[in-house]
Amino acid sequence: MKNSLSFILICFTFTISAQSYFNEAGQSSNGLSLQYAPDEVVDQTLLQYIVSVKGRLDLSPTISYGGSSLTSRVFSAGLGADYFVLKQRSSLPLSLSVGARFNHVRISSFGFGGNTNFGSLQSKVYHQIRNETIYIVPSIGYVHSYQLDDTDFNGGYVEIAAAFGVELKNGNIVSLTPAIQFPEGDTQFIIGLGYNFARAPMIENN
Repeated sequence: MKNSLSFILICFTFTISAQSYFNEAGQSSNGLSLQYAPDEVVDQTLLQYIVSVKGRLDLSPTISYGGSSLTSRVFSAGLGADYFVLKQRSSLPLSLSVGARFNHVRISSFGFGGNTNFGSLQSKVYHQIRNETIYIVPSIGYVHSYQLDDTDFNGGYVEIAAAFGVELKNGNIVSLTPAIQFPEGDTQFIIGLGYNFARAPMIENN
């Protein structure tokens, strides 16, 4: 069981959504993702806007809120970037991304209030399964977060997720992504709803 607000804040930098794992190399898009992580201390809700640049680079500003019946309140705003070092193709069955994220967090909980900043580094492996308009994208990754105001406070977790997407007639994609994280021997469930829109035609093939 989670027993400290600091532990919650490590997980507050979570992100399970991407756009480039739906896109081919050379194909750009925009997207929105709404994510929810229930917790016995602080439930978390995150809104994420994602720009995929040629299916290789995801840029994602976020805002998030966490609250509970115990008068815990956590607000966060952040910016992330993920680069797909490898893209899946006929001769390569996997995609690999590396990324970084910054979050500014406002805390009011258990008689404590203040601001802090978090940074995180992450890497994920994806495999896209596609059947015409249906996408299934399982992934596994590792995220390590640092409290930038206190370099002694850091922690990491493994994340396992699967994105289920349906391509609409206009080429946009609606997706549902459940995920499980395993921070420090605990577990955290997250569910994400995404919409990938303004998808540009593929302009390169690599």
